[in-house]
Amino acid sequence: MIDERELDAQPDAEQANLFGSDEDFHRAWQEWKGMPEFVQEDLEPWMTCLVHFGSSVPTFGAPPRVEETILVHFAAPADRRAFEALMGQPVRRVGAQQPAIWYTDGLATFERLVEQKVRHTTRKSAFIWYPKAAVGKFADKRYRDASGDTK
Repeated sequence: MIDERELDAQPDAEQANLFGSDEDFHRAWQEWKGMPEFVQEDLEPWMTCLVHFGSSVPTFGAPPRVEETILVHFAAPADRRAFEALMGQPVRRVGAQQPAIWYTDGLATFERLVEQKVRHTTRKSAFIWYPKAAVGKFADKRYRDASGDTK
């Protein structure tokens, strides 16, 4: 583990420069000068609810039989209201539990109803955005200088 007192004791001249030399820094600065700022929007859901799939809705005194559970993310309150209307039931919070609904018609019927496939990111984690969200990509973006050369 690095002792912070050791780092503070090093003079600035001895600390590693991210760009190497001052000349490298100035060259990089000239290349990036005037670049538009990258703005990352908040992509967190406004709310997430659970959708439990099972053969029966839980009743008082009888334990529910859950076959699968997925997460449904909403970007805004209006999205949640539209989902509740589509499902024909409200999203409810029971005590301190995460908001949830029960759906007994199966995953395939649910996917047709919401017009999208459920994404299984892991064996135990599956989710959708309602309504379906456009997936943005940034990995395929490139910087071009004034001459059109890709950097």
